[in-house]
Amino acid sequence: MGAISNFVAAFERDFHKYSAVEKRVEELCRCGLQDTIFLWHSRVKAPASLKKKLKDRSNRYEDEAANVADIWDLVGGMIIVAHCEDIPVMERIVKATFNFIRQTQHPMASHNKVDATTRFRGYNGLHLYVTLQDRSNEQCLNPFIEIQVITGFMWQYAKLEHDVVYKRQRGEPTEDLLRSIDLLRGSANIGELALEMIDKLLSQPDLYSDLPTRVQSVISEGAFSELGAQSQSVLQLTKPQRDKDRAEPSVGQRFEDSELEECVFVLLRKQTRNKETYLEGVAKARQALLQEMTTPSRDGLPSIRHLRILHYLAVAERKLSLNQGLDAVKKMKHLDQAEAYMDEAVGLDMLSGLVGAREQITLEQHIVRGLRVKLEFRMHVRNAENTRMLLRDAVSGMNQALKDLKKVDIVKFEKNEEFAVEWICYFRRLHLKF
Repeated sequence: MGAISNFVAAFERDFHKYSAVEKRVEELCRCGLQDTIFLWHSRVKAPASLKKKLKDRSNRYEDEAANVADIWDLVGGMIIVAHCEDIPVMERIVKATFNFIRQTQHPMASHNKVDATTRFRGYNGLHLYVTLQDRSNEQCLNPFIEIQVITGFMWQYAKLEHDVVYKRQRGEPTEDLLRSIDLLRGSANIGELALEMIDKLLSQPDLYSDLPTRVQSVISEGAFSELGAQSQSVLQLTKPQRDKDRAEPSVGQRFEDSELEECVFVLLRKQTRNKETYLEGVAKARQALLQEMTTPSRDGLPSIRHLRILHYLAVAERKLSLNQGLDAVKKMKHLDQAEAYMDEAVGLDMLSGLVGAREQITLEQHIVRGLRVKLEFRMHVRNAENTRMLLRDAVSGMNQALKDLKKVDIVKFEKNEEFAVEWICYFRRLHLKF
């Protein structure tokens, strides 16, 4: 028997194991994506289909072994989303949930030919190739998994094209049928383009609704005369020495802000391989922030600056609690201090008026609470059922805070989205273990 026959025979023998992998993939995806609208479809490749695929493409490989080694879709899943903007979100969640191997964005140039029958751009979809994360035992089956992410428009076309053209389920397709499928492909691409445009328009605030009124008020003769008079009086009162004296405190403030940014840079970067050096940097950043708290600027510590310091102190305490060299009691002290900083920040947020601050604080609060729940379980303070419930609450709270942040400040949302999604996936994996 050749490599293909041996491979197909082994696949048939272990088909039930591949089916178990498929169920595990669906479970992880449904858990990780539970707060997003999507449809799920998955399958294990049929042995007859696998054998046909290997034989049909045999002339593309040097030998049967190379052909078999290039099989990536024995287990496959498909995430069908309602909006194009959901695709990158799904991509990040899948990469955080599984061991990411590689990805392919379709259409590829070689598969996008245009001729008399095919006039429209080809299939559009993101294919992610992954393996399971919880298969450390070498005896466990851990095949490559293909997860496709596409929109509902493209799914409708792709399913028909797959059944009629690729699988030939209705025999050899006629030229008229191929033209009809190509028309559907064009409709799918137009639908996706319209979705992208709608999503962009709906995400932008209506900044210019009152523009005609504002322009009219500025260019009117009365408003222009009034503005000109105000500018002239201000110019006459300007004295160079006085302006210099006023500028000096602002220079000092900018210097303090640059020191704060250095602390922020240390705290927000990801952990390096040298954990000891990394934690030392976090501890130094925390000490510098505490110094900033006790040494206000010349004009007093502004509430917005104070709020930022409290936020990053909580981040520092949370990161220090992850030090594997600490016992549970010391870790809990760091988490207690982080929560104390967050509680103080919540009260200060009402005075600062800083857009998006409350949502960022809420994100950090739920991360700290999730870590506390995990630690309390290990300290035998909580049982598994209670831990599972509180982890679910932490995930739900983070998702809601992320959605609220997107509504009020898209820039802060984009800065926080990646790390928030990583924490959400982490707590969801913990939730599955209890």
